[in-house]
Amino acid sequence: MPLTDSSETRFLGLSSEAYEHPIAQTAVTALKKIPGYDLFVKKTYGLISEPSIRLWYVSSSVRASERQFSTLYKILQDAARVLDAPKTPEVFVVNRSDVNARTIGMDRPIIVVHSALLELMNDAELRFVIGHELGHALSGHSTYQTLLEFLENYAISSAGAISAGKAAGKSEPVIDVAFTITEGVFVRALSDLSRKMELSADRAGMLVGQDLHAGIRALMKLAGGTHLHEMNTEAFLEQAAEYKLDSGTFSQIRKLRMLQRLSHPLTVMRVLELKKWVDEGDYGKILEGEYALRREYKRSAGGEVYKVAGQTRPKLTGPQEQLASESKDSDKRQDRRVTYDRKQTQNKLTGP
Repeated sequence: MPLTDSSETRFLGLSSEAYEHPIAQTAVTALKKIPGYDLFVKKTYGLISEPSIRLWYVSSSVRASERQFSTLYKILQDAARVLDAPKTPEVFVVNRSDVNARTIGMDRPIIVVHSALLELMNDAELRFVIGHELGHALSGHSTYQTLLEFLENYAISSAGAISAGKAAGKSEPVIDVAFTITEGVFVRALSDLSRKMELSADRAGMLVGQDLHAGIRALMKLAGGTHLHEMNTEAFLEQAAEYKLDSGTFSQIRKLRMLQRLSHPLTVMRVLELKKWVDEGDYGKILEGEYALRREYKRSAGGEVYKVAGQTRPKLTGPQEQLASESKDSDKRQDRRVTYDRKQTQNKLTGP
């Protein structure tokens, strides 16, 4: 498939709501209902230096462009065109032997691709992977992922410091114990959300690649490596069905324990969920133009999507944007209250 095939459907004004998996949306709702969520995220967000994250990749990896990793760069640009991304994230290639790609950052997400993944995927499969990562960026998933990675790294460093303190005969401060317990609650919730967000991003990858077989091949390669000629799609789907049918009580417990150790959903389930989305017609509806629009877009009576004059796109939805919005609303209410109190005081002093 050509890198910029004009015959591919472009989704003008597409909202990430169009491809979000229901269980990912449920997980976000559950996360936000945890007592102290807003305060905890606000405090943690203030500890993260996004410029430092980007500086690390600028200094220690290779940024894709028209002159470096040009095929990868073209695929990203085309993915942004298909999903009508308002902003295209930078993509960096790191020299890593594990097959992976991820999207991190908050206000300015970046995509990081491991060199081993580039060696494993062909262009069509890479389109699925890059579409997957771009879906993370457009949905604001990278904010949650960055928070999760920060908390996991903090937990490791804290555990080391506590062990060293105990060895030196020092007691653990109560505030550190309280924070560690709170942190553990959010790490588990964010880990669960992170796995479920992968199912949403797989759908975005499908919208970019528009090739189910390429998407399944990419996932099979993640499971079985380079020997695709030794793999069979139908046999892999049968394997996935076997996993799903094994639904006894003890099997469910074993599955849950397996998932808790993983950063991604099990590969067989990702394949089943992606195929189900296509087979049940939801993917086809989006191809036909039936999808949720971003706030600044409208659909005419004839079905044509157009941008509303004077409207600007809101920032990507993530916890930090929500908190900032709530803070601004609170400030406005306070300003109105102060103005009202002043008027009341002035009326009392001057009289009728």
